Amino acid sequence: YAHSSGFYAGAWGSNIDFDTPENDVDASMELDIYAGFSSEFGETGIGYDIGVLRYMYPGEESLDWNEVYGSLSYSFFSFGIAHSGDVYGSGEKGTYYSLGFDYELPYGLALSAGYGYYDYDDEVFEDNHQDYRIGIAKDFAGFTLDVTYYDMDSDGEDAYGDLAEDRVVFSISKSL
Repeated sequence: YAHSSGFYAGAWGSNIDFDTPENDVDASMELDIYAGFSSEFGETGIGYDIGVLRYMYPGEESLDWNEVYGSLSYSFFSFGIAHSGDVYGSGEKGTYYSLGFDYELPYGLALSAGYGYYDYDDEVFEDNHQDYRIGIAKDFAGFTLDVTYYDMDSDGEDAYGDLAEDRVVFSISKSL
């Protein structure tokens, strides 16, 4: 839901598989609900977005956690910070810093690139880690088609195992 005032709320879901030899996690789904407010500072062209996000794992509620986030954007660039005092239900702190670049290309294509840095308490993961992405999207018949390449540094791959291996993801989405 998005209101002309800038208020928005929504949900996102996906199948997951966290079960590895290192842990015994039975969650098969992640369901996120979020709400926030997004607008612009007057006529400056500087946008902002603030909100809260709840990560839920049906069947493994001990992993559920909350996050607050904020971001600023100008022209093609964005910078964001997301913070939780209970990452993965651990009771430990984690902060995610992100940089983004979004650019409209000819033929209705949109280029998107990003970099993120995870700063966790040592009890969450031994090492902090980074992620990267670059992708192309196009609106078609009311849907958004997107193909994006994702990767993490070796510390991220150590923390998340096969989940952090580089990959190309194709998605089809629809905003209501």
